[in-house]
Amino acid sequence: MSGIGPKVIAWEPEGKEAFQVEVRARIMGNDTAAENFPIVRWWTEVSAGNAVWKEPFPTPVDTVQANDFQVPARGMVWRTGARQFRIAFYNDGHNQGVATDEASVLQVSILPVWGTQVDTYPYQDANNRVNGKTHPFPMTAREWKITDVNGLPFALGGGSVIFASINGLPFPGGGADYSLYADWQPIPFEAAGWIGDLGSYAAYR
Repeated sequence: MSGIGPKVIAWEPEGKEAFQVEVRARIMGNDTAAENFPIVRWWTEVSAGNAVWKEPFPTPVDTVQANDFQVPARGMVWRTGARQFRIAFYNDGHNQGVATDEASVLQVSILPVWGTQVDTYPYQDANNRVNGKTHPFPMTAREWKITDVNGLPFALGGGSVIFASINGLPFPGGGADYSLYADWQPIPFEAAGWIGDLGSYAAYR
């Protein structure tokens, strides 16, 4: 992948049968400087019934911008059920800034499988380049927590998180300290996403 714009991979069988598909993706190489973390973002479109579901969802209003999900360095694997399925990937620079001329190589596969497990996807996301954008909560997640770059909890005063409503506005009352989310906490009922003021990483389940 290089330049501007996503690379779209589609699972579009001719029939209308619904399948459970397993998606795997991994960054195989990039030309980001060795000390930086490359950022490759992705989004999906899943057909269910007569609807097409986009994840992350487009915000109803334009009061705040939302990020697409980020591919973890170790890669990702999850399953979802769909008649048709599309996933798109694109470069978004690195944790120190945006560089649209960079290139990345990804390995991606989509395979029909049979099973009963419905994964939370994505199960992780990153705020490693703080830009004030909302990180949408996955539709399949019920709980979440925040860690630093080493996967460890933040100390008190190490940063704060603000929840965003479905209309893009922050929750009233200001932010909550990162340290309060060192362990799994329920995702607030009215929260469509979160905004962090320091570099941080989220886990979902």
